Amino acid sequence: MHINPLSSENFVETSKTKLTTVRIPRALYKVIQEDAESDGVGFNTVLTRILRKYVEWDRVAEKLGMLSVTREAMKSLMGAISESQIDTIAKKDAPPVTKEMAEFWFMSSSIESQIQLLERFCKYGGLGDYNINKAENETKLHLRHGLGRSFSRMLAGIFGTIFQSVNPQVEAEENSITIVLRNRVKRKK
Repeated sequence: MHINPLSSENFVETSKTKLTTVRIPRALYKVIQEDAESDGVGFNTVLTRILRKYVEWDRVAEKLGMLSVTREAMKSLMGAISESQIDTIAKKDAPPVTKEMAEFWFMSSSIESQIQLLERFCKYGGLGDYNINKAENETKLHLRHGLGRSFSRMLAGIFGTIFQSVNPQVEAEENSITIVLRNRVKRKK
């Protein structure tokens, strides 16, 4: 009896990657290869970044009908809105939309899903740079967006409303916001 060691019946996948063959138009291959060389990484690394962005952002953003807006256009829009309009958008209009987006993206509108949504908007949507520090008693989020005080005010209002169940501490600065969420500590029995 002959056993093929490479047959699917005998193969146990131990890697988190999948070897596959893909046909790529030469023009696309050239751009990806140039980017890989420029970044000092392998072709596969750049291709994986592209696929990850598609899976984590593009396919859902397209379904939600999202638009790309330049930073200058966003600054102009924010400059044209009064503080009372910003507060209405932040506390009344935006939170249901944000919760709906998290529900659509992650099948949950939990606090953790809202944080994941913020991460995606920063990583792929160009919202800004962020840091998240999770400790036993609190989660601290810091977002630097560079879009001015009005935008900080709007984000502070949105996340203050979304996270209101955990009584967040929200600080808005000229170009950034900081949110501190108190974690619910599980009691020992």
